Amino acid sequence: MQKQRRLSKESLRSLDYLNVFLADVRDGVGPYLSIYLKASANWNPAQIGLAMSASAIATVIAQTPAGALVDRLRQKRMLIVLAAVFVSIGCIAIGLFPNLPVVIGSQIMIGIAAAIFPPAITAITLGLVGHERLDRWVGRNRHLVKMNVET
Repeated sequence: MQKQRRLSKESLRSLDYLNVFLADVRDGVGPYLSIYLKASANWNPAQIGLAMSASAIATVIAQTPAGALVDRLRQKRMLIVLAAVFVSIGCIAIGLFPNLPVVIGSQIMIGIAAAIFPPAITAITLGLVGHERLDRWVGRNRHLVKMNVET
């Protein structure tokens, strides 16, 4: 018989906060980028489409390596912090230098960083709640993200 894990309410509450606050960070500037580039930088639709696609393609390509990195490293919280910092740097670069090479490069950096969040959060959740409660908490994490994105 497996020993029942004692759940820390503080740790679980912190996990909830992490999911709520990362919901917006995860998607980078996606919803706002096209409007910004059209209104402020006078980009044409083809350029905007290219910029929007760069992040999605980078995320897909980075998913497997990001999962392997999360599995290998013990500093999962630090990995989340670094990914959030890279998203922030990418957003700032886009705002300061809205030209095609910088925006594409920033979108790629944001896409790679976005690939780190799901496996890192799942790994932290697993460490906190164990295998027996993982499905419930992953569902809860996803629900919190969805609620935050919809509001």
